[in-house]
Amino acid sequence: MERLRLLVVASGAAVALVGLDGMVRAWYARVPGTLTARASFLALVLLGAATAGGLGSLVRDPAPRQWLYVMYGALALTTLPIINAIARPTHPRLSGLAALVGALWALALISRLFATG
Repeated sequence: MERLRLLVVASGAAVALVGLDGMVRAWYARVPGTLTARASFLALVLLGAATAGGLGSLVRDPAPRQWLYVMYGALALTTLPIINAIARPTHPRLSGLAALVGALWALALISRLFATG
């Protein structure tokens, strides 16, 4: 369980990096660059690992709260690609704002995952 929490913290840090990148892109109206791609990839890999860890804890201990780990992990995992796909054809400033909002939503889901205990 401690490793799962470590993965969730690392995922939160990577999602925060995506949000910071989105904020900078929105402020300066920059197009997504290599930092955006790398930060998004890192966040997705870590969120995928955390979701897989949630599935593993579900197999070991099928308590009702374990389903919440999987649900919040899956929601956080799918948030970033959906937001990036929606915001891709827009103006760089709107794309950055969408990335920031998506990252904040994913961080809210990750913090909710911590609240499940």
